[in-house]
Amino acid sequence: MAGRTRTVRWSAPAIAAALLLSACGDDADEATGRTSGMPTAAAIVDPATGPTTDAPEAETGSGARVNTVLPAVDVVRVARDEKVALRALAPAGKPVLLWFWAPHCTFCRGEAPDLIAFAKEHGDRITVLGLGAQDDLDQAKGFLADTGTEGLEMVWDAGGKTWVHFKVTNQPTVLVIDAQGKVSRKWFRDFDADAILRAARLT
Repeated sequence: MAGRTRTVRWSAPAIAAALLLSACGDDADEATGRTSGMPTAAAIVDPATGPTTDAPEAETGSGARVNTVLPAVDVVRVARDEKVALRALAPAGKPVLLWFWAPHCTFCRGEAPDLIAFAKEHGDRITVLGLGAQDDLDQAKGFLADTGTEGLEMVWDAGGKTWVHFKVTNQPTVLVIDAQGKVSRKWFRDFDADAILRAARLT
C-alpha cells in the first residue's frame, strides 16, 4: 500500500554485518524497495566486480561440483518448504542469475513476469535463483502464489546472510555470476535480459 512503511526483521548477525557496510538508511518501504539500515541504491548499482574466491568450486556430499562464490548457508525452497544448502542449487561451470526479492516489494512483483520469461527461455544456459528475505516465510509463499513463480527456484533466507554476503541493500536486485565463478555485474531494478546475458558471457 502506498505510503506504508514496514520494519525489516533482520537477525542480530545480519544487522551487525550490515552496519559494518554503511551508515543507516530509512525503513523499508514497499513503494521504494528500500531496506532498513542500509545504504542507498546508488551505492550498489553496476559494480565492476563483486565477492570472489580463490577456490571457485567445491564438492557436495553427492560428489557434485558447486560454485563457492555462493555463501555456505542453508535456505528454504519456498515451494517445497524444504531446507537445502544454497551451494547445492548452483553447479560449477554454469553462470548464475541471483534475483533478490522480498514479499512486500511491489517492484519485485512487477519484475516477476520478466524473471519467469527469462528462466523459461535461458534456464538451460544459466542457473536462475530467487533469493528472498524480509517479512516471513508464509508471506514468501504468498508471493510465489501471487506471482506464479512456484515453478522457479525461489528460496528463502530468513537471516538475510546471502544479502549481507553480496552487499545487497535494495530489492529487486539482479546479480550475475559468470561461469568462472566471478560476480560480473549487479544492479537494482530494471530487469534487463540482454544485460544479464552479456554479464553472464552468453552473448
